[in-house]
Amino acid sequence: MDAPTRTIAGVTLIEALIAIVLLTILAALAVPAYADLSAGLRMRSARSALFTAFHQARIAAVHRGSAVVACPSTDRMHCSGSPHWHDGWLVFADDDGDRERGPDEPVYLAAGALPPGLTAAGSAGRPRITYRPDGSAHGSNLTVTFCDRRGAGAVTALIVNVYGRVRSGPPSAAAIERCLATPR
Repeated sequence: MDAPTRTIAGVTLIEALIAIVLLTILAALAVPAYADLSAGLRMRSARSALFTAFHQARIAAVHRGSAVVACPSTDRMHCSGSPHWHDGWLVFADDDGDRERGPDEPVYLAAGALPPGLTAAGSAGRPRITYRPDGSAHGSNLTVTFCDRRGAGAVTALIVNVYGRVRSGPPSAAAIERCLATPR
């Protein structure tokens, strides 16, 4: 009686190398796509956070029956006077009407800086927004433009109109250029 022959299961060196090459190609294709997806999610999250801050400022002004200010802030206690919202922002009650936070004026929201590489630039002529008791926003429209390393094709904006309403929209060519030129 002959002994049964055993076959050894396995892969050859050539098969293993082909599998490694295919995995490398797939990884090379997936990593840039994942990086773009991740950057897009970071931008969307930042835009949503600032949208929420503007909305909360408007609600607080109506609820309190007095002015509430939203402004860029680097220390989360005072307005920076800069149009760069990516350094952080502050929402506070403006009881004395000077559009600057005093020691006794309550803070409703304070946010830290956005992730590195993400820029949120407003116009130099509008470094803060003041909501009135009726929910309107004193002054002209404010546009905050968001951009990152992905370039002009990925730029987006938040626009606050004089009625205090916030919406997402396409930024102007000048706003895109200003955002992309902002050092971060």
